[in-house]
Amino acid sequence: MALKETILDLQLENLEWSHIEIFDACVKTGFKNNELDSWLHILNKMKNHFLISLCYRDYSLTTIKILKRFFFHKELQSDVIRECTDIFIKTLALLYQPDTDTECKENMREFLEHLHDGTADYDSSP
Repeated sequence: MALKETILDLQLENLEWSHIEIFDACVKTGFKNNELDSWLHILNKMKNHFLISLCYRDYSLTTIKILKRFFFHKELQSDVIRECTDIFIKTLALLYQPDTDTECKENMREFLEHLHDGTADYDSSP
């Protein structure tokens, strides 16, 4: 995906709103079976960017919608969990610092509940 390459080539540490909107639009249509390896590669390269975006109020909800598409895709799920475990734990540690926005913490709590319950609920709030 060209967006991934652009972000990596520019060595951006954080995603901007336009990047998140583009990723959201791309994953809304779902993943074609013949593209699953490519999407897993994209997530692997972009996972730090996505999970760090959970800590920003303006990006949190949309980032969660994107991540749900990966975490709840039955063919990708086990690979996604394996690929994201370490950075996910680091993100939780960052997110639950005292100076992190309360809304981001609440969004993450709800996302974790969805992961625990196994409910994807893509189109509404996490």
